[in-house]
Amino acid sequence: MRMPSSRTSARRLLQLFGLYLLARLQAHPGTGSLAATWRKALDALKAALGLSENGAAQQVIARAAFDFADLALDNAVRAIAGAAKADLGGRAEGPHWARLFHRMPGEVVRLPIAEEVEEVKRIESELASGETWKTAKSLLGALTAAREATEKANAEYRAAVVASENADRKLAEAAEAWRREYRAVFGGLTERLPGDRSLVESFFWQRGSRPEASPPSPSAPAIATPSTAAA
Repeated sequence: MRMPSSRTSARRLLQLFGLYLLARLQAHPGTGSLAATWRKALDALKAALGLSENGAAQQVIARAAFDFADLALDNAVRAIAGAAKADLGGRAEGPHWARLFHRMPGEVVRLPIAEEVEEVKRIESELASGETWKTAKSLLGALTAAREATEKANAEYRAAVVASENADRKLAEAAEAWRREYRAVFGGLTERLPGDRSLVESFFWQRGSRPEASPPSPSAPAIATPSTAAA
């Protein structure tokens, strides 16, 4: 009995190797108990695969939400910069500007997210305490809301990454348990069908485990095209 390659996906273990073996065990009159045990192994791997796939999907969804929030924060920083420049008579320079922006706005939005959040918090504090920023201060609430939304989205994304990684580890463990049970079924078949190695081997999917010829497909009716249809 050849084991599936270590590179074989969990879905293929289930839908090809696992299902084929289950159907063969159910078909033979003397292997019902092995079929019941094998179904449990399939169900366990199926559940782990579902959790892994769901974890991957939730990670993608959380990343999309974070990217959206991060873009909104970047836009809020740019809006503050534009309003602050207006408060300074159209000049993005001088001591007041330097106190508000230790880095140019374009640099702020390119910072790693943790650094950007800290820089935005400092900008919020400067806006709240400064008398220079009449126009920019009117946008302070929007900036704070965008920063808080980004922090929340980032935390949720990081949690989704951890959850997905945990689900992947559990899937790997379930796949290994599946392989152990696959071998155990071979041993059980050998005990139940002594002296008939070829029959035992036939319970397990191999590339040759398929009909020699496929039934012919029914011919599709001819469909008239504009060039062949009757006028």
